[in-house]
Amino acid sequence: MILILNEAVLMYCTGGPHVMSAQLIHLMEMVEIDLIRVHTISMKTRRPPFTMSFTLLSFTGEADALYVEDGVTGRRVNEEPEASRMDRIFSDLLAVALSPEESLKLLNLHRRKHEDESQD
Repeated sequence: MILILNEAVLMYCTGGPHVMSAQLIHLMEMVEIDLIRVHTISMKTRRPPFTMSFTLLSFTGEADALYVEDGVTGRRVNEEPEASRMDRIFSDLLAVALSPEESLKLLNLHRRKHEDESQD
């Protein structure tokens, strides 16, 4: 599984600094045991592609499945043109994202920041 995150979501202190730190530790552990591959889009990236949250599932011999979310609802999209368009957007996001190694360093940096906040 490949996860692409905007660095901004790592900065938000959802649930408090202790919770956020624990979430980032869990994410890093999943990376280290090869359950997921994480790429982050750095805040320094110029003009990253803008998109809402989406999940694109690819299956061998079957059409891609697309699930899109916004602040109110989520829905499955079965139309091939939409899935193809989101596949291109996914590729564009991956092209501007940091490598998995650099992304892991960034996750750890933000984990330490949240841990420091929880000790204040």
